[in-house]
Amino acid sequence: MDRGKLVAAGKFHEHTSNTCCEINAETKRVVSAFSTENLLLNAYRQGRLGIPSLLCMDASYRLVIEGHRCFLFGTTGVDHKFHIIFMGVCSTEDTAAHRSMYDASVREVERIVADRSERGVWI
Repeated sequence: MDRGKLVAAGKFHEHTSNTCCEINAETKRVVSAFSTENLLLNAYRQGRLGIPSLLCMDASYRLVIEGHRCFLFGTTGVDHKFHIIFMGVCSTEDTAAHRSMYDASVREVERIVADRSERGVWI
């Protein structure tokens, strides 16, 4: 469900799953990202550790070969573990779709960080 609708209903918190979706009629592309505020903040937290944030994408070969265009975006922490930022699904397997999803997640991370900073909430 859309974040705005969840907030309006009073059902939103940092672990609530929500979507960011783009539907482009010209390119006939649907791109959707699923995450929580807590998971999206993994991107920000990685950079706060003093090492550059490394964005990783994992698209399981079996899923892609079967026609399921889903993948995970995440980062690798100092603990050498994969930390999920969001899961993505797209109707096309191309650079533009991945870029669109990446850009949407960056905007959402920036929005969350600005909102929490303004309210004085721990990030």
